[in-house]
Amino acid sequence: MRATRRMPISVFAGMDELMDAKTVVGWIAVNHAYAGNMLSYLLWHLICFELKAEPANQALSAMELHALYLTKIPGHSAIPPRVSQVKAFLGHAHRPVARRLRECEGGDIYAREWDALGVRIKELNNQRNDALHSTLAWSNGHVVRMRNWDATQQTIVEPKQDERLRDELGKLGTEIGAFATRLGRALPYVANHLIIT
Repeated sequence: MRATRRMPISVFAGMDELMDAKTVVGWIAVNHAYAGNMLSYLLWHLICFELKAEPANQALSAMELHALYLTKIPGHSAIPPRVSQVKAFLGHAHRPVARRLRECEGGDIYAREWDALGVRIKELNNQRNDALHSTLAWSNGHVVRMRNWDATQQTIVEPKQDERLRDELGKLGTEIGAFATRLGRALPYVANHLIIT
């Protein structure tokens, strides 16, 4: 009887599953960045409207107003503070944006819509942080997620859960953009030609 040679376990076991999981995490990052860009677009509308409302800025051109806007925004800001910043623009009665919306038919709906959307943004942001601030590895026949390379704190990655987060973040960016566009139409601003339609 001829002896059969046992094949060694491949070092590539699980490589396809691991690469698929990493690809989904990459798309989570991309879609989160898209949502962040749409949030910046929304803040652009709000900040520029308030800047244009100041008497000293009435005669500024669109380019001059945009240059002034750039001096008013932080270089980088995390998502939760920006969500709160939008809430402040919409919710404080003394702010020019809130005053303008009160003059519009149905203008009071924006603050309520933002409350619900803001909660969702923060929840998805937290889920994104859990997905991105971890390491993916192959262990015991599964793709696992580890925090700080700590192998004792592994959780098995559920591909459908990560795919759902990827898709939800993609939809979120579109929803924020649509909200910003609707709100922008209610705020007569000098650069309305830059509104996304």
